[in-house]
Amino acid sequence: MKTIDQFLLHDILKSFKKQEVAFYIDDICTYNKAMASIRMRCYDILLYLEKQGVAVELYKPWKKYKIVLFIKTQSDKAVRTAKKLNAMGTKVMFDVYCEYITDESKSQNKERCNILKIASCSNQLNVCSIEQQKDFMRYHSNVVLIPESVNDKFFTVKKEHKNTGNITLVYCGYAKKAKDTLCIENELKWAQQEFGCKLLYLCEQDPQLEQLSYDYIKYEQSEIQNQLLLGDIMIAPRPMEGIETLAHSVSKIAYPLSVGLPVIASPVPSYLETPVLICKNSQEWKDAFRKLISNPDDRLELGNQGRQYVYNLLSLDVIGMRYKTSIEELINEA
Repeated sequence: MKTIDQFLLHDILKSFKKQEVAFYIDDICTYNKAMASIRMRCYDILLYLEKQGVAVELYKPWKKYKIVLFIKTQSDKAVRTAKKLNAMGTKVMFDVYCEYITDESKSQNKERCNILKIASCSNQLNVCSIEQQKDFMRYHSNVVLIPESVNDKFFTVKKEHKNTGNITLVYCGYAKKAKDTLCIENELKWAQQEFGCKLLYLCEQDPQLEQLSYDYIKYEQSEIQNQLLLGDIMIAPRPMEGIETLAHSVSKIAYPLSVGLPVIASPVPSYLETPVLICKNSQEWKDAFRKLISNPDDRLELGNQGRQYVYNLLSLDVIGMRYKTSIEELINEA
């Protein structure tokens, strides 16, 4: 039986035990089928907190808690639940994300309205990036930056960078977001022609990018740390127009960094202080490709820096403790 299935069974057995802390999510499903944000901000953190001695479980409406954490929700049911808990005096923490929260032209957007309603009932908002922290501070006085965590399993493997001409550029993420790589279509074709490198997409389904020549492997959460090792260099390009890009967290590059892959990326604000090669234009992309494709020592050095960065700042022990501290502070408030 897989770990999360054991966890769900274990959680059911908690139904008749008194718990102080609960996580509220809209859809409860197995680990491998859960959205990435739910895995990183709910399942992994809940297991970590339990190991730390916190009486914690998934939210059960018939029970009373000292604090309930709402994770990435914007449903009508979540709004009703948050209002009820707030009226009862239960502390409410909201892990929130909304790219367009400051866009007043969307003032009638239902999801945005529901997010703000839950926020109004919350004692603390948790956000994944500095830009989101700035945005939500317009609507709430207590907004805390807590990035997504990286599971310990990613540190059990490490990329070996060898002096070989068979270099693979890898993209990892949802298929619908893979079209972002088309913003460097010409640079990718150049790298393939100049160096003979391959292009690999790790997605839940084939991204169907007719403009590019690539290989595709279905993303498997239970094996993704090993799947990433099939690549030599991670690419994380994004079109930089629009407010939505500014909100992105560091999680897109955290997984490949944790297994020792060097990363080349667009200048997303949350990437700027990380050990990745940032490229602002076509020439910088080509220079970055040339530097890393041609030199395994550079790939190794950048990969080691990235792995250490993630371990020091984004590991489950680090992020889990930040949740534990925030929870204890809210519970202990007079």
